[in-house]
Amino acid sequence: MTRAVIYVRLSREDSQGQAATESKFDSRITTCHELAQRHALTVTPEDIYIEQESGGSLANRPKILKILNLARTKQITHVITPYYDRLSRGDKRDAQDIEDAFLDGEITLLTTEGVTVYDESYHERHGMTADVLEMLARFYKRDVSRKMKNANIERAKQGKRGGRVPPYGYIWHKPEYADKTLITPEYYEIVGTLTLTNPAAALSYATENAPACLDGENLNEPRYIALARRQGLPDGSLLPGVTCTGGEYAIVCEVYRRIAHEGRHVIARDLNERGETNPGASKGKPGRWHTYTISHMVANPHYAGYPTRRFTKGRKGENIALPQDQWVYPDTKLPYPHPITLDAQETLIAKTKERSKGGVGSRPSSPNWLGGVIYCAEGRRLKRTTNTYACDCITFGKRHKGRAVTMHRAESAAAKIIETVITSLPENFTLLQSPQSPAAADTTAELRRRRRDLEDARKTRALFERTGSLPAWESTISQLETEICTLEQQIAASRSPAVSLDQERLSLIGLLRSLPFSEFWQEALPHERRAILVMFVERIQIIPQDEYQQRVRRLSVTLQEWVRPFCPLTEVTIWEPKQR
Repeated sequence: MTRAVIYVRLSREDSQGQAATESKFDSRITTCHELAQRHALTVTPEDIYIEQESGGSLANRPKILKILNLARTKQITHVITPYYDRLSRGDKRDAQDIEDAFLDGEITLLTTEGVTVYDESYHERHGMTADVLEMLARFYKRDVSRKMKNANIERAKQGKRGGRVPPYGYIWHKPEYADKTLITPEYYEIVGTLTLTNPAAALSYATENAPACLDGENLNEPRYIALARRQGLPDGSLLPGVTCTGGEYAIVCEVYRRIAHEGRHVIARDLNERGETNPGASKGKPGRWHTYTISHMVANPHYAGYPTRRFTKGRKGENIALPQDQWVYPDTKLPYPHPITLDAQETLIAKTKERSKGGVGSRPSSPNWLGGVIYCAEGRRLKRTTNTYACDCITFGKRHKGRAVTMHRAESAAAKIIETVITSLPENFTLLQSPQSPAAADTTAELRRRRRDLEDARKTRALFERTGSLPAWESTISQLETEICTLEQQIAASRSPAVSLDQERLSLIGLLRSLPFSEFWQEALPHERRAILVMFVERIQIIPQDEYQQRVRRLSVTLQEWVRPFCPLTEVTIWEPKQR
């Protein structure tokens, strides 16, 4: 039985668009059919195998592997391909695998270069010719690889993409030609939701720098937004009047903003819990945010305006990361928006590396801003570990329920408490609060002095109990107690129903009420979060569950005295079991 198969392969360098690729496949399949007719062979459509893969390795070419299996089991007698190098440009082991499979099946190979019969006389008649052709194919592959590598280096110096997928937050637009004339050059564009928030600033900028975005004297908003996607200010920020409110680029900006004071694991966990799209998913692969995802993003010079060639191809076509001293930077910074400058990025990388060194403390990237406020169920302060707030009662031999809570749940609960308090304050809260007058401040200072005098008098009376002069000390103590009571009444009368706050805290509360809390809280630094927390909250304590190792669900909350008349919050839920 005679059975012939056709094998057509296009390399990566052969692909020049969908239409050109299909045309090449059709042309080479036609050539193979002509070879089959010349040798009186018939090929069915099911026996035509085509693939577009590099000839560097058989492992990446499932169609040729299937043909080799058919050959070994003697299910085919002829293999037709346009050129000999379509079978292999790989290493000697791949060439030997093909030769062994064809010899096992006694295959007749038909190409435009001649006929090769793999039988007992193969080595005598075709062995040397096959070796020469294999050698030429390997040399051609290395030559093409070298030329492509040099071309990619030159493209990298010009800031052009060298074949890799654009990084997270960006897409790449190919150049557009008409009659072989360049109409639109290639450029990077950010991926995200852009909103025009300040039309006056946008109109002013467009008038001076982008007249193409104007319709007469009015701003063409879609055109200006399109320009803002591919062009930023010299420092990389978005054009005036434009804000990125969502999408991949907003996540990139958030990562660079938070990495300065938060750990990579904290950011990755937060992004995963929010369900944000990750770099793997943007390429069609499932995945999650990891600490190394954040590290690679922070270290990529593309986010500083310099798309850099950081990888090269190995001998078998695999990607190999280049050492940093071999990275190829563009000669000039590209104009697309980016969240950081190159100098600031280098400083940030050095800072994050310094934090990861031994001896600099445990996780300083996410400070313990809840320390001294959150307590275990037995009333002992919780200490911060890697990702948990836990007490040390067990070191004193006291094992109890409600000893620990995860860092993320505790900090999320604190944010929830603060947001609840802010929304509970009345609209005219700042008017109800009046700063303490100078006279009241003097009265408070006098009260502290009288209390010290009273304490000293009581100590002196204890020393001279045996001298017989107790009536004099008793009268002094009685007089001081009367004065203290009078001062306390004066202070209470001078105050408003709620405890007075200084002007700085009143201004901060007004600012918190005027801003979207979630955005403010994300940008707030740890020491700022702590200052806001202690202004509203006096104590947070774990409420133990019924079972010993059951997950903590609730926290008790003790607000500051001045907050209690406005907000009745005493408890917050941090976790609820899923209903099954």
